[in-house]
Amino acid sequence: AGLRLDAQAALDYVTEDPLLSKLPIIIFGQSLGGAVAIDVASANVAKISALIVENTFTSLTDAMRWRVPPLGLIFSIIWPRKWVSKTKVAKMPAALPMLFLSGAKDNVIAQSIMKDLCKAARMRESANTEDD
Repeated sequence: AGLRLDAQAALDYVTEDPLLSKLPIIIFGQSLGGAVAIDVASANVAKISALIVENTFTSLTDAMRWRVPPLGLIFSIIWPRKWVSKTKVAKMPAALPMLFLSGAKDNVIAQSIMKDLCKAARMRESANTEDD
């Protein structure tokens, strides 16, 4: 909860500042910071102009299953904070611009995991246009 609280406090500071609040607010995060950025963005969509994430994951459980397969299942059971970014991205409005950056040689977060996260973002456009 500490990461979430810190990120929310930073966003609140910017949105309450008389000068900074007049500028476009773009949230950026990398790896676990990307999950934090997605979490804060999903709770504050009306306050932000865009979201950028680099080498982050669909969920912490997915990342652990890829990174340390033998321990991934155990980790997913005992670790309380899952950081499920894929679900949060899919629920954000299609009008919110998002940029996903991924490196093919990243050995911490698989590029396939980032592609799944990006796919969830693209699906928001499909879901929103079906209602029209």
